[in-house]
Amino acid sequence: MMKLPYVASECTILVVDDEEMNRDMLCRRLERKGFQTMSAPDGFAALELIDKEDFAAVVLDVMMPKLSGLEVLHTLRKTHGPLDLPIIVATAKTETDDVLSALKLGANDYIAKPINFEIALARVQNVLSVRYSARSAGASEESDQRSSWLVSKSVDMISVHMPDGSFTFASPASKMILGFDASELDGRSVFELLHPADRTAMAMEHASLADVHTLVARLRRKDDAYVWVEMITRAERDSESGLIVEIAMTTRDLTPYVMSDGFPELKGRVAAALATTS
Repeated sequence: MMKLPYVASECTILVVDDEEMNRDMLCRRLERKGFQTMSAPDGFAALELIDKEDFAAVVLDVMMPKLSGLEVLHTLRKTHGPLDLPIIVATAKTETDDVLSALKLGANDYIAKPINFEIALARVQNVLSVRYSARSAGASEESDQRSSWLVSKSVDMISVHMPDGSFTFASPASKMILGFDASELDGRSVFELLHPADRTAMAMEHASLADVHTLVARLRRKDDAYVWVEMITRAERDSESGLIVEIAMTTRDLTPYVMSDGFPELKGRVAAALATTS
């Protein structure tokens, strides 16, 4: 296993949340994993701390009084790039608009509230690995190796598509999420895997795809069962024509959330979708 490009004890994570219990709990659990932590009760306090301290990453609550997490993110991205200061936003599981807004504003990643610590830890470790790999890789070959390692270890499926939706690359997580080896997806279109009820909506969205877009839909596994997923796409456009030339996609399995009691709004959407196709 490749050595991580950072030392946890040398990384200070800033946790920003207006709820004291949330701040303290996340800080304590990160500290148990070897990280140093600091916390801020609101957006103004967070900005002041970031001006004074060198943080390895920030976990930023979106819904806060006085100054929202999105406003803090917008302010920080004027002076701190995603590799300079990785920011993970924390938002309610049902607030997909907040997630999309945060990604457009330059958030590195997001976690859903109430926070599952194992997921939060994985997100923190991932953004730190990307940050410190970019800093420490002196040669392009080493950088490529580390990037490939990060993609191979991601529990999300990372894929690249032609404008028609056909796969040109899929990470190993395709096996866990969809049951397909990456080689089995090569050349196939993601539209083939969409549930018939979701295919039309996806096609309509694709026709006017935003540079960053989030869609919740059902994908067919190799065993013909359907799983609910969240697909976050980033479109690469030709500089002259503005036409899409390539699409990068991150696909997350939402099935555990759909099946749990903590995702009532999405469960309602699932029920409504199933009712229209039964």
